[in-house]
Amino acid sequence: MPRDQRLVQTAVIGSTESEIPVVLPMQAGEVTAFRRAHATDSFWCGRWLGGCGGRLIIKTYQDRICHFAHLSEPGRGPCRRASLGMDSADHLYIKQQILAWLAGQSITARASIPQDAERPGAEVLFEPDRHGCLRVLLGAQAAPSTAADSTQLVLGPHIPHNPYRLTVDGYVLRIRCDTDGIGRRVMIGTQTHEGTQWFGLDECRLAPWGLSTPAVEEVRRLRGTVRPLGVLAPRTELAGPTAVARPVATPQAHDDRVAALAALQKAIEADRSVSELRHHLTHAEAAVNGGASAAENELLRRATDLLLRKERGVGVSPPPAPARRRGRLSRPEHRP
Repeated sequence: MPRDQRLVQTAVIGSTESEIPVVLPMQAGEVTAFRRAHATDSFWCGRWLGGCGGRLIIKTYQDRICHFAHLSEPGRGPCRRASLGMDSADHLYIKQQILAWLAGQSITARASIPQDAERPGAEVLFEPDRHGCLRVLLGAQAAPSTAADSTQLVLGPHIPHNPYRLTVDGYVLRIRCDTDGIGRRVMIGTQTHEGTQWFGLDECRLAPWGLSTPAVEEVRRLRGTVRPLGVLAPRTELAGPTAVARPVATPQAHDDRVAALAALQKAIEADRSVSELRHHLTHAEAAVNGGASAAENELLRRATDLLLRKERGVGVSPPPAPARRRGRLSRPEHRP
């Protein structure tokens, strides 16, 4: 096997099929402690790392970064593993730690890592009993599903989020792994319009609505007391013999759907007032209540963002300055 000059920082323990990850420290002093902790273990460029299946040995240096290296074996071809850095085994740490976290809540779950020819760590799928699925996306090639099911997305640090979901839900879930001694620690983030807060798994729980952090709990609490944009408050009729329930206009037919969306598009382009924009947005949301296409979701997102800016006064042109009067300036009054 040709000598591999790349710096491999992660491996699996025991065999090429193992899912038990390890991260090799970069400093010689820390590697000494690592060797003692794993004195009886063997290290492999495992299949679940996208590796070649070969055995790895530890290379220790005083003046360079310490790393794993492939053990030379006759007849073995070059390793084509794509990810080698400290985060290249994060999907295995995430699978391991979230399963343990769920078990700590007495929740039985199945976890799987979809096969990928280049990088098997792009996605981890969890299926807890009596709960919706958790889909962790770590690679851009694992495209988010648009299906309207109970699957909850948890995005890696560099995966772009859907702005519409952030507006509608009030938050987006994030996930990352931090170096913790000679291992990696899973952290859960809650991204809102104000930024992202990070929490350890011990601060989170699996609620009926999905993975929940303290920040998610706060968003849901506030959402429960504040009427969302574009939703009209129900009108309560006075009880009495003359009280008649008013029918609610809910566009159902295809023509009504097209008309409602076209009216919303026109309201956006014409930069209508807050009340008009909210009116058209409400009817459009009712029209697509059974499900919306990507283009329709984008239109709703644009309308929601515009309404939010208008209500907050962000990006709204200031009133024109009053016209200056023309004429002679009065002379200052002369007093003896």
